[in-house]
Amino acid sequence: MADNDSQIDLKKRARRRLVGSAALALAAAIVLPMVMDHEPRPPSQDVQIRIPSQEGSNFTSRVINGKAPAPAQPQAGVAMDETSAPEVDASPSPSLIPG
Repeated sequence: MADNDSQIDLKKRARRRLVGSAALALAAAIVLPMVMDHEPRPPSQDVQIRIPSQEGSNFTSRVINGKAPAPAQPQAGVAMDETSAPEVDASPSPSLIPG
């Protein structure tokens, strides 16, 4: 019976030591980097964005060629084959050409 009480007492001590060592390790992991960091953090860099005016001499417009959007509703009397791709006019329209 005395042997059982001593084992329970040893287990309680071991548990307390384990919890205490875990708490110290956690505190060290949080506090030490704060204490050891002597150099202040650099301020965030400001990003400068310049948007050129359209009247400026260095502004050039460009035409982006892409796929034309598919028609919302097919025309009456015209059956489209689902496997064939629709034909797209690749030439730029006159309104998009810079002049």
